[in-house]
Amino acid sequence: MAAHWYAKAAEQGLVNAQTFLAYMYEEGRGIPKDEKQAAAWYQKAADQGEPNAQRNLGLMYADGRGDLPKDDALAIKWYRKAADQGDLSAQNLLGIMYEKGRGGLPQDVGQALYWYRKAADKGYASAQNNAAIILLMSHNPDIRSPRVGLDYARRAVESSKYNVIFLITLAEAYYVDEQFDKAVETIQRAAALAPPDKKDECTINLQRYQQALDLSKREARPVSSFPDR
Repeated sequence: MAAHWYAKAAEQGLVNAQTFLAYMYEEGRGIPKDEKQAAAWYQKAADQGEPNAQRNLGLMYADGRGDLPKDDALAIKWYRKAADQGDLSAQNLLGIMYEKGRGGLPQDVGQALYWYRKAADKGYASAQNNAAIILLMSHNPDIRSPRVGLDYARRAVESSKYNVIFLITLAEAYYVDEQFDKAVETIQRAAALAPPDKKDECTINLQRYQQALDLSKREARPVSSFPDR
């Protein structure tokens, strides 16, 4: 019934209904799954400036779905239109395109971080995680900021406590900040939740963090004041 009434409103030009109807076609909810119809309705709404439709149309171009060509440049065009209207997911996606240098964009970590932080500062967890990785790992001293990266990583995990990727990033942030005990604890949490393809990464990181923790404890051990006997 939802799809039925969305269709009624969409056919009369209601832009939000067009976006919802496209989503129903894309997911096959209430109507047969039809990505070609989804793309057509997203296009109608996107052309009228609806940011959710613009972002989703961009995703369909990025994947080459719905009889659309696989075209990163067109994906970026629609991501940018949505991002400029404040769509957090589109801002994150645009950051990814800059980070990877796709669709004719230069590979530009500074621009990637700019877009990640726009979404991250509004609470978008994936952008918080992506910003954290750049801030932790960049070799550019004008970009690298492990403490700010740690803050973003913490916020991402607060938003999604069981996300293994976010936990791995947070563990690395603690390690870079030399909080080795928290790095060990966090990667253990990640390992307990990790799917098979992430288990090895968690194991390798745990060994690294545990070695650093053990070494830090040995170095912190007070030297005896008693003379040798």
